[in-house]
Amino acid sequence: MKLARFLLTAVCSVALAVVAAPAPALAYPPAACPFTNTLCLFDQPNYGGNRFTVSSITGGPVCVDLVAHGWGGRARSAINTHYQAADLYGGTDCTGSWMFMYGRTGYGSIWVYPNSVRVH
Repeated sequence: MKLARFLLTAVCSVALAVVAAPAPALAYPPAACPFTNTLCLFDQPNYGGNRFTVSSITGGPVCVDLVAHGWGGRARSAINTHYQAADLYGGTDCTGSWMFMYGRTGYGSIWVYPNSVRVH
């Protein structure tokens, strides 16, 4: 009985640790995106090539059409220096397939080549 209770407690403790663990922050070179509250997009993996920056001037969420700025489908890596999450969308007007980016994280390779983004 004591062994069963011990095993149940151990399993529950591990399960709670897995559920409660925050998403890991992905390291990125700070010099690649030295701006605060900004989403930096790069046209090469691992923060290389040309950089395009996006931020909200209202402080609230805004959808930015990357096609209108010549960046439709170009981004291959991204850094979000804002504490709020950003979303990358395959379609325009923040529609279609999307990728969620935690705040203060970088992704050396992204799986959605965005045509629009939602930033804060």
